[in-house]
Amino acid sequence: MQVGFDERCAIQNCEVVNYLLEKSRVVGQSPRERNYHVFYQLLGGAPPDLRQELHLQGPEQYRYLNQSGCTAIDGVDDAADFRSVWASMNTLQFSEETVRAIWRLLAGLLQLGNIGFQEGELQDSSAVTPASEQALLHCGELLGLGREAFRFCLTEKRTQMARGSILNKPLSVSQAADNRDTLAKAIYSGLFDWTVRTVNILLKTKDAPLSVGILDIFGFEVFDVNSFEQLCINYANEKLQFHFNEVIFSQERDMYEQEGIALSQVVFEDNGPCVELIEGRTGLISLLEDECSVGANGSDLLFIAKVQKEFGEGRPARNDHF
Repeated sequence: MQVGFDERCAIQNCEVVNYLLEKSRVVGQSPRERNYHVFYQLLGGAPPDLRQELHLQGPEQYRYLNQSGCTAIDGVDDAADFRSVWASMNTLQFSEETVRAIWRLLAGLLQLGNIGFQEGELQDSSAVTPASEQALLHCGELLGLGREAFRFCLTEKRTQMARGSILNKPLSVSQAADNRDTLAKAIYSGLFDWTVRTVNILLKTKDAPLSVGILDIFGFEVFDVNSFEQLCINYANEKLQFHFNEVIFSQERDMYEQEGIALSQVVFEDNGPCVELIEGRTGLISLLEDECSVGANGSDLLFIAKVQKEFGEGRPARNDHF
């Protein structure tokens, strides 16, 4: 976040910069963790007419919310927070139509997660399960999609060939599920980015000659199941911390020493080796790219073997962060 000030230090504007969004949280969470709070706020605080319009149920009824075993947090009033979010959007002059569209998108995502798949009539094909037909209907309605066209998009892949012909290829059950989750993450990410841009337009009303930047870095996280997205999130956080160390500690210390200004010793942990482990010439990303380049011949076990060979115990490139 960057807050702008005039020469008298009065706040003139504010701008939020979204550099990283944990999209995987939309479709799955670690045990005892919740999805993004706005889903629970919508379910807990929507008035009766809105609940009926959006076909809302309790959080336990949605696959994207009920997998982690945590749908409520002690001391958190989701209904009150929903009213605060709605009031904030009114304060920022979001139109009623825009606010309703946001609620419809969020409700549509919850219905999307409830669409399941089974084996189709053709080999390696898929079909929406009979139990998911209502979720398919409600999701299409909320997202503004025709039911059958939506069904096709979830279970088949359309490719335009070199000469302009169109090829429709059925998706397997696992591919259809991945397709559904990818769509959910893309919709939520698009909504989040749009919201940030819209808020910035409304808050950045005046030019400001001075500014203060605030950066929120959570730090390195390790879960029971760590996706490629989590590796990228950790890499970005470590890289930002490395830059912060370089600018604030190393460069400032050198400048003080050059000017002969007494400075007490500042002790900080150098995360350079951690960054090198990820981005080095033979780091994790490089090794992963090599393994992916061999296509079907690559595997998780071969990748792990390469990493162990490069950074394991007794190796010349051994890294304490491995």
